[in-house]
Amino acid sequence: MEKKTVPRVFCWIMTTSLYRQSRTIYLEDTWPKRCDRYMFFTDNATDLDESFHKTIFANLNEGHENLWEKTKAAMQYIYENLVNDFDYFLKADDDTYIVVENLRQFLAPFNGSDHHYFGYKWSHELRHGHASGGAGYVLSRSTLKLLVESLSNTTICPAILANATNEIAEDLQVGRCLENLDIFLEPTADPKGLQKFLPLHPNLFNLLGKTGEESISSDVIGIHYLSPTEYRLIDFFLYRFRMANPNERRKLR
Repeated sequence: MEKKTVPRVFCWIMTTSLYRQSRTIYLEDTWPKRCDRYMFFTDNATDLDESFHKTIFANLNEGHENLWEKTKAAMQYIYENLVNDFDYFLKADDDTYIVVENLRQFLAPFNGSDHHYFGYKWSHELRHGHASGGAGYVLSRSTLKLLVESLSNTTICPAILANATNEIAEDLQVGRCLENLDIFLEPTADPKGLQKFLPLHPNLFNLLGKTGEESISSDVIGIHYLSPTEYRLIDFFLYRFRMANPNERRKLR
């Protein structure tokens, strides 16, 4: 890719002090450092470098039911402090691994000034589907701006009913708001129909009726539900593992 076409990507990772020692302390040594800039959004960044950890969930309780409120807080922070510095904004969980080089390659043909919304498509809730939050989803600069500016509009982003336990997922709410703005999830599979964003651990893809090899693109971007050992192992094999040239085999005999 020519330098002028390389998209500037900000990566935001949703986490909590509960997982500081078991996840983020290891994760930050892997893929986030390959983004143009990254930040962990957390409930407590005491004694941590504020350049990479922001305490913005201090007034929000733990629990899946608060993920939408946390996501809105994260997007609001990005909107107020970072939105004009990057072309795309990747949201990931602290048990997700992102291959940043593949993400850049995928985004290169697009323009961050246009509306774009990418990720693995769940089709069971919204007419046009919504991206899996765990697999990682990407918003262009213009889309993030419009979304944040629309959060207070209950026609576009309806309030969640107290008993709507199936609608508390932040990724569903993001998709609903964007659908009401006529911004729809765009295809991310490769030309063979293989997935680049994986909402399940690769071992679980048989639950979708296919094996991992039948489902996963060689240009994979995001993988969800990984343990610290797994994403550090992936990092090793991608960036440190070396294979001897197989053509040298005859010389060694």
